Amino acid sequence: MFDTLPAADRLADPFHVAVTANGWVEREEALAAAARVLLNVQRDRGFPTPVEGVVAFWDRPYQTIDPAVPQRLLAGITDPEVARLPSGIGSIEQWVDNVDVLTRPQHRGAAVEAYRSWMDPNAPLCGL
Repeated sequence: MFDTLPAADRLADPFHVAVTANGWVEREEALAAAARVLLNVQRDRGFPTPVEGVVAFWDRPYQTIDPAVPQRLLAGITDPEVARLPSGIGSIEQWVDNVDVLTRPQHRGAAVEAYRSWMDPNAPLCGL
């Protein structure tokens, strides 16, 4: 299935290096290279992209995706229903990392209901 992706030929090498790397620096650089490939795919398809998609993670010796990548995509949303969705929040796995909550259905439900109580009552509850 991977080979059917439009950028598979450009992603195969960085992903191979990432999964076979001996250390985190080599793995991180391979993942950054894959992110750059994906940014170019995004750009080639006409989506808004920053010049560089990988930046330093604050003052730490790590790389991360530039926050401008999702910000530019979100700014380009024109569908009013999609634009109303809360940014960065989808399924519970995206905003809860507590194993006790995620592995117990009753706790998951309680966390989702707590979150819903904080949301705009008119906002769609997509992905929860």
